[in-house]
Amino acid sequence: MKFKCVILFLLIDHLSLAQVNKIDSLKNKLVTLTGTERVDCLNKLSLEHYVQALAGTFHNVQTDSAERFASAAYREATEIAYRKGIAAALQNLGEIARDRSDFITSEYYVRQAAVIYEELHASKELSWTYVPLGWSFHCQARYEEARKTYEKGLPYLIATGNNERLGMFYRLISYTYSAQGYNEKAFENMSQAIRISERINDVRGSVSAPQNAGILYKDAGEVEIALSYYRQAAANAKSNNQPVLFHRMMAQIYEYTEQHDSAIYYCNQAIYYVRAATADTIIRKKERLDHSMRIAEIYIKQKYYDKAIAILKESIPFYEKGNDKVKLMRVLLAMARAQEFKNNVDSSFAYTSWLDTIATAAGARPFIRDCYELYWKLYDRRGNTDSAYRYYVKFIGLKESILKDQYLRNIALAAMRSNDEKQKSKIDLLQKDQLIKQQQLTYQQQKLNGESLIRNILIGSLVVITVMGFFIFRSVSLKRKNEILQSERKHSQLKQQASELEMLALRAQMNPHFIFNCLSSINRYILINNTEAASSYLTKFSRLIRMALQHSEKSMISLEKELEMLGHYLDLERLRFKSAFDYSITFKNTIDTSAIFVPPLILQPFAENAIWHGLMHKKGPGHLDIALNLEEKILTCIISDNGIGRSEAALMKSKSAEKAKSMGIQITVERLALLNETTDQKAFFDIEDIVDERGGVTGTKVLLKIKSSSLTDMYD
Repeated sequence: MKFKCVILFLLIDHLSLAQVNKIDSLKNKLVTLTGTERVDCLNKLSLEHYVQALAGTFHNVQTDSAERFASAAYREATEIAYRKGIAAALQNLGEIARDRSDFITSEYYVRQAAVIYEELHASKELSWTYVPLGWSFHCQARYEEARKTYEKGLPYLIATGNNERLGMFYRLISYTYSAQGYNEKAFENMSQAIRISERINDVRGSVSAPQNAGILYKDAGEVEIALSYYRQAAANAKSNNQPVLFHRMMAQIYEYTEQHDSAIYYCNQAIYYVRAATADTIIRKKERLDHSMRIAEIYIKQKYYDKAIAILKESIPFYEKGNDKVKLMRVLLAMARAQEFKNNVDSSFAYTSWLDTIATAAGARPFIRDCYELYWKLYDRRGNTDSAYRYYVKFIGLKESILKDQYLRNIALAAMRSNDEKQKSKIDLLQKDQLIKQQQLTYQQQKLNGESLIRNILIGSLVVITVMGFFIFRSVSLKRKNEILQSERKHSQLKQQASELEMLALRAQMNPHFIFNCLSSINRYILINNTEAASSYLTKFSRLIRMALQHSEKSMISLEKELEMLGHYLDLERLRFKSAFDYSITFKNTIDTSAIFVPPLILQPFAENAIWHGLMHKKGPGHLDIALNLEEKILTCIISDNGIGRSEAALMKSKSAEKAKSMGIQITVERLALLNETTDQKAFFDIEDIVDERGGVTGTKVLLKIKSSSLTDMYD
């Protein structure tokens, strides 16, 4: 037994992993989709998170995640007016509510989905809404509404030949008739379902069809035939990896054979499996209460009334909340009987009255019959013989009415048994005919064996030669492909090394240019005999040049160090121009400057260009603003000034400015081009004038984009 459980749970893990892989695949695909395709993917994700609950296996069932994806699909479909996506999301929400036994909510969502599908003339999708909508009606004890809903779907399923769903619809229709005590109609529809399930490979029908056939046979008094159907349903559930249904069927078998301890054991096994298979608390509670209700009914048969009552009391609020009147009626009947057996007449009467109200409104004749029986016994206990007699007459009358239907159903039973026997006879004849044909084939085969032996040897030799040729050709092809790949990889490495060397050479050109400009500024202070300013300038310059030398051999430095060097440079230029301008460095979003890496001295040439071309010739206070923004590893830097603008600077024809541009900006452009080529990412700059409302130029703005690296990238 333990070995079988291990094999079962290994299979469950395998199926769960397959479902998880499918969900992960959909999630990866989702990020690349937009519009209707994204909505469809969200709906598929929702379905995958609860679909195993519908199949009764409960592998990786997550109704919370399913609801989250369905809600997202509904929201996004509504924003783009995608009606079919809205309907699918509503149906998913309805299915999820149904699995949670919240049938009021389920009806609310699925009704809306059905209306949209009807407007879109989507017959296939509309036919599927009839299942959760009809089941919501059924569980709320609105049997006629449920039946009419299912019957709407029959013409479409018959026309399209969808036999699996057709069999399901006949089973569901049968349930509605059985719940109201119209057993002849119930048996007629169940027979249809059984015939369809036997004709096709219907996994769900292979369990539920024989299970419900067993219930009908048992009610007709054919216990042995009923048990054979139950055993068939249990075997099918086990082979189809539906352990909850398997344990449920075994519990039913042992209950009907009066082996109560074994029946309770299998109920607890079903509860244990659901708990082990899924972490979904709502599914766990629902299944636990459903199986505990059967345990409570068995406890009543064993006369453990207090145990039964404790279980049933816990179930009532749960079934009330979701308006699951079918299970609520079953719980109320068990409670009324347990209280009646304990001689708690008032309590039993209260539960009977509650049950009578629901059953009468639903037309659930078997429950109404049971209420009449309880009323009769309870009034008799109270000594109210008139009322007891009145309900006894009602009980007998309704019981005979249902028995009449059972009598009619027994006729159908006899016909079905006759059909079974005819079918068995046909199978026997076919088997005999097959045996004769097999004997004839054996004789002919022996005759041909001698002739075919040489042919088989020749064919075998040809196959061996072909296989060997294939493997030799494949080996040569793979060797050739590997050589090509190695050559391409070596070429790529050499190209990358060349790019890095070229970038290093360009940085070496830029550094002397920067040093020359700084020394020119210091020289000017010395020439005008301002030794204090020259000393201060020289101190700041030494700090800056030390940092430049430290980072001169690095292809990337942290943004923090780059901004520190830039700050030192701007401070030097402010000293040079006697604080004729100020500057600011701001961040548009949160940036960890110590964890982001950029090429060294990539910003300084643009700041220098703004000062020398724009701010140096401006009358009045100048301002330089540097704003940084990081998105998806692209560092965007906007360097703007309120200087004289590009046109006026060009008119001055400053030779030093032209030289700065040719040595500073041009080198940086080439560095950015190489960076772009090596990383295959956008890294560029753009310069434009800042224009006021009247069209006048008020400054210059440089937009610079740089591919940055993170700490992880640096060590990969």
